[in-house]
Amino acid sequence: PLDRMPGSSDVRSALSNIADDIRSFNIGAGIDEGAHLQGTLACDSEAGAKRVHDGLRGMIGLARLMTRDNQLARLKLYDAIQVDQDHSTVRVHADLSAAEADSAITMLQGLAR
Repeated sequence: PLDRMPGSSDVRSALSNIADDIRSFNIGAGIDEGAHLQGTLACDSEAGAKRVHDGLRGMIGLARLMTRDNQLARLKLYDAIQVDQDHSTVRVHADLSAAEADSAITMLQGLAR
């Protein structure tokens, strides 16, 4: 499914490099006065989970570095994403305010074009 994912080809390529280490994943979202996103990625091994963890953190870091100074909302969005590893499991979560959730939706709509 990564080849159908919106975004640039280099992002899809980076994701495909870590996809082989992922055995399964669950994604959930809750919406109230903001948005709460959580994902759990079960990996084949602890070493694979480390590659996935480091790869995701690296992509977030690069995205943050490539963000223009006048895009404060996007920087806050990247800062809200937390990636943690527990043995062979990687957890990703973000708690977004209403404004940050709106910004995320706008950004994702731009990637889909």
